[in-house]
Amino acid sequence: MLEKPNLSDVKIQTSLHMFWEIQSRQLDFLPIGNDASSGVYHVETDTKHYFLKIRKGTPHLSFLQIPHYLRQNGSQNVVAPIPTQTGDLYTSVDDYALILYDWIHGTSAWDITLSDEQWQTWGTIMRRIHDTPISTSLSAIVPSETFISKWNNIVTQVNHLVKTQTFHDPIRQELANYWNDHQAIIDRCYARLQEIGHQLQQQSFQFVICHADIHQANIMIDEQKKIHIVDWDEVIIAPKERDLMFFVEDGHASHIVEAFLKGYGETEINQLAITYYKYDWVVQELGDYGERIFLNNDLSATEKQFSMDEFKRLFSAGDVVEAAFASDKKLSG
Repeated sequence: MLEKPNLSDVKIQTSLHMFWEIQSRQLDFLPIGNDASSGVYHVETDTKHYFLKIRKGTPHLSFLQIPHYLRQNGSQNVVAPIPTQTGDLYTSVDDYALILYDWIHGTSAWDITLSDEQWQTWGTIMRRIHDTPISTSLSAIVPSETFISKWNNIVTQVNHLVKTQTFHDPIRQELANYWNDHQAIIDRCYARLQEIGHQLQQQSFQFVICHADIHQANIMIDEQKKIHIVDWDEVIIAPKERDLMFFVEDGHASHIVEAFLKGYGETEINQLAITYYKYDWVVQELGDYGERIFLNNDLSATEKQFSMDEFKRLFSAGDVVEAAFASDKKLSG
């Protein structure tokens, strides 16, 4: 979220004191991230720093419980919510959920060059996560892969809107024009996602805990060079390829892929599943930005323009559409 949530600083600071017994002396909104429903803050007390996420609506409990569960099971590189005084992983204030984390003193992996050793360590961490047994209670609440995209209905709805309506809002009309100009590519991606998904439904997989958004922007490197995995808002129980798609066929140099896989350890990668998830990523982005611009009336002009720019970037060289087509080409040899 690029603009502050509609929640006063006083209410935020009162909630921090009431539910976490934290007396903040400084609260700073951070205009970062690509989630239109969440805003983040830097919270400073006399002795500590915290990272506060404020999310509109009620968060899915599994997104909070999974990182907490992984830490309890030895994955100390996972950043989990700090429980409230009553043991809850979030608290509600007005229409928002407040989720508190320890502040990581460091840098996003997106902004630095990781060494091969760090990529190898990252692979080892991912293997530990994937090897963590899934408890019965968690498997009952965590979303599980069906190979049917959750964005199908949104993409269908947006597809209908851009074909049948003219918009007074200039950004909405710009996206409608751009969508229609790229209709053939969008249809191709959507059709291949459905086709490959149907094929994968006929196969058997070992399902594991997947972060599902494990790109470098969700990795923090602290001052001691330790890796921290943040933002578990997309977590799903799925084949390991749901995460591995970020490391193979993702534009990384061969030595980086080799280092990561060395850390991950011996495994057989299902090419069809990798290709499915490349197309799934395309459809997710189409649905996400389409929903923001056409179906979200609360989005500011700044957020709309940002979403429009990001939507256009999907079709640029080296971005997700090209990556999906390249992965698909590998299927045919």
